[in-house]
This record gives sequence, C-alpha cells and structure tokens, in this order.
Amino acid sequence: MDAALLKKFALFATLSDEHLELLTPHFEAQRHPAGKVIFREGDPGDSLYLIAQGNVRITQQLQTSTEEALAVLKPGDYFGDMSLIDAHPRSADALVGEDCLVYRISRQAFLKLLRSDAELTVSVMFQFVRTLCGRLRTNNDRIRAFNLMAMW
Repeated sequence: MDAALLKKFALFATLSDEHLELLTPHFEAQRHPAGKVIFREGDPGDSLYLIAQGNVRITQQLQTSTEEALAVLKPGDYFGDMSLIDAHPRSADALVGEDCLVYRISRQAFLKLLRSDAELTVSVMFQFVRTLCGRLRTNNDRIRAFNLMAMW
C-alpha cells in the first residue's frame, strides 16, 4: 500500500503526507474470494480492514436462523473499527460479497502508532466519530421505520 491509496479512504483523507507514510508500512494486502468469511461475531477484534476492491457484507444472525444484512461496504469503506477501539469481540460477521482486496492493520500496530503521535490520533479519532455518527443516524432511521411499520 502507498500513501496515495491510503488517502483515498475517508478515515485517512485528512492526514498529512508524513502521517500517511507512518501508517502505510503497517497495512498488509489480503485477497478474499466471494463467500469467504473474514470474521465471525464473537471473534477477537484484532484488526481494521480497508476495502480497495469488491464488497463486504456486515451481517448478524437472527434468532429465526436468518441473516440480517447491516451494511454492504464497497471500495473506500472500512470495517472492524469498533473492536479496534473497544477491544470487545466482533459484534457481527464480515462476509465477502464479491471477490475483494482489503488492507488489514492489526490492533496492536494501529494503537502503537496512535500512541506515538497526538496529532495523528486526533485526526483519526475524529474520522472514527464521524463514521459512528453516520451509522447511528442510519440505525435511528431504521428503528423509526420499524416502529412505524409495527403500528400498522
């Protein structure tokens, strides 16, 4: 991975070239075929993933044995961030929808980099917060729609 590619991801778009150069050596490329499970709900949250090609479905199993798609992520998106920050087990499954190329950074390497540079930490954490706010708004809209449907 190079700095120009890393800058295409919203999570890192505002970083300086110096910070991008610090991060890039810590990402490893992984190719996954359609249908592959990248991780399952309950697995240790030990990595962040950036999608460069293909797509990944984030899903949860419902008690009715059906699968609920929470999101379909495309190039430029990232996933695995919640467990990266809070160190809890994965809260959902990540399944490859189309053959994909992802870049993975370990939790250990990521946190070490954040501890080494306060400016980097503020920039990345602000982007994490923006993403989480967007996800929360989406979930609020889903809950509102579900409640409206339940009233009928």
